[in-house]
Amino acid sequence: MPNKESVTFLNVQNYILDISTQIGADQYHPDLIVGIARGGLVPAVMLSHYFNIPMCSLQFSTRHDFDMVSVAHLPVHMIEDKTILVVDDIADSGRTIAEIKEAWKLINVWKDIKFATLHKRHDCKVSPDYYAKLIEDDAWQIFPWEM
Repeated sequence: MPNKESVTFLNVQNYILDISTQIGADQYHPDLIVGIARGGLVPAVMLSHYFNIPMCSLQFSTRHDFDMVSVAHLPVHMIEDKTILVVDDIADSGRTIAEIKEAWKLINVWKDIKFATLHKRHDCKVSPDYYAKLIEDDAWQIFPWEM
């Protein structure tokens, strides 16, 4: 059984401020935030409020061999010529980021797309553009919305 680490809402607020600062320093100006259901929805809403820009959700899961990418609810007119920030709670292996990038190549109509996660695991193969905390061990992160 892996070691577990609880993340508080105060931690999440601080992570959001850190990511917002990184985005500002990078002079990245997203037009739309896309939250990955389930874990990325709360951070995506928080970033949407912080930047005062629209947010929508994308259903995607790599857990329990259940893979699903759905872009059907993101109409082309909604993402065309937009800068998009995709948000998730953690980048464990980087598989979510890699598979979304691959799936979205088919509908390449946006101006720019970047990824943000609250946490990034040390051995993640595909890194997000922005993250707040590097996880150096194999502890399982328990976010407040998972309790």
